[in-house]
Amino acid sequence: MRSKNVKSAILVSLDCIRQDSLDCYGGHYGNSKTIDSLAWHGAVFSHCISTAPYTPAAHASVFTGRYPYNHGLRHIWGMKIKSDVPTLAELLKKKGIACGGFVSAAAMNSIYGLN
Repeated sequence: MRSKNVKSAILVSLDCIRQDSLDCYGGHYGNSKTIDSLAWHGAVFSHCISTAPYTPAAHASVFTGRYPYNHGLRHIWGMKIKSDVPTLAELLKKKGIACGGFVSAAAMNSIYGLN
């Protein structure tokens, strides 16, 4: 059993990747060593259901714990997270925990309020 005293956390989200292409999900290609190591030392979610069929709204739900109609990002263009809806990063920052994000997709940029 792992320690309940979590000192750090990493959330890795991959969009548009086949589950069986990663060894930690049953693949046998040997090309996902870093992700496999993170999975081995952390938690792997193997049965997940998205709150929305597109990246910005789905991730807004992950980062706020709310459904799209509650966090405000319901359409792919022209909407962003409501300003009064706190994100995980904002809540952690209030507790003195440093947060950072590394994004490589336009679907996750600041125009959606995901910064």
